[in-house]
Amino acid sequence: MYENGQNIRILDRLIQPESGKDRETLDRLWASLPQNPRICWYPSAGLCCRDLMVWQSPGMSEHFAEPDLFIHTDYLADYTGPRYTHFEHSDGLARTKVLSTHTMPIRGRVNHHIRRSFVTLSNNAVAQPLVTIKEVMAESFKYGTTTKPVMYFHFENFSWFDQFVIRHGLRLSHFFKVREGCGFGGARYSVSNLYPKLAAAGCHTLVMDSEVHWIDWLLNQYYLGKPALPTKAFELERIQSLRRLSGMAVHAYQLKPSQSEDWFQAAAAVIANNAVWDQPPPAEALSTQFKSPMNYRRMLDEDMMRPDRYGRRFRP
Repeated sequence: MYENGQNIRILDRLIQPESGKDRETLDRLWASLPQNPRICWYPSAGLCCRDLMVWQSPGMSEHFAEPDLFIHTDYLADYTGPRYTHFEHSDGLARTKVLSTHTMPIRGRVNHHIRRSFVTLSNNAVAQPLVTIKEVMAESFKYGTTTKPVMYFHFENFSWFDQFVIRHGLRLSHFFKVREGCGFGGARYSVSNLYPKLAAAGCHTLVMDSEVHWIDWLLNQYYLGKPALPTKAFELERIQSLRRLSGMAVHAYQLKPSQSEDWFQAAAAVIANNAVWDQPPPAEALSTQFKSPMNYRRMLDEDMMRPDRYGRRFRP
């Protein structure tokens, strides 16, 4: 268990608000949260706010605590403009509206690195580390209305996770992933390669689709590497099946500690159950043999020259 107020202190220290408006916006956000807020991370969020509404669907409120703070990440510069920071959307089933928004630079010790080998739209990436603080109203015409705070970090997913979670110790309680956009959506590498670190990051509740794209060297990095955040074994129990989101089957899981030696293969099999990508990573993907940084660099360059290599895809 982390210390009282740890997450708020980490975020405040890394953002380092400079102007009076920035300070006022952050102070108002912190005052609205409990001392240890439950944080939900939604990578490659785009403009989607379904992570705010899913907790009101049947069966979810009975099994899962609702997050207090929602963190969205996406690296595209488009999402920093007023057209996207102030928006209202309705699809006949739900309506989302941004009630207030304020974008500020991040001045703390954070490496904002948009690696071209990790993204497909690097020419449209944000040029500096930014965070947008939003108050978002999400209304489901079937399940009611909720208003929640969202911190939108204009970061590439892996860069944000490495900097905030692994390097500086931010702890997450919830994880939400739906159609992250591998390939034509802007991401070369799937956040499914981060799954080995979910328990170590503090996650206990997962809502996600079944799409996985394993990259052997990248999966190894998070399965065996990153000693600043030691890997913790876990098992997954599927609690709830949700309706299809963006055309994909989505399920809610509870994460529990595990003592099994092949825990990650077992967890991956649960995630990929009845999915298009239908097998857990093979044993050789979880090798203890790391490649040298030079080999990593060469592999990344090869990936940039081969746009078809977005991951080793599994089919039944």
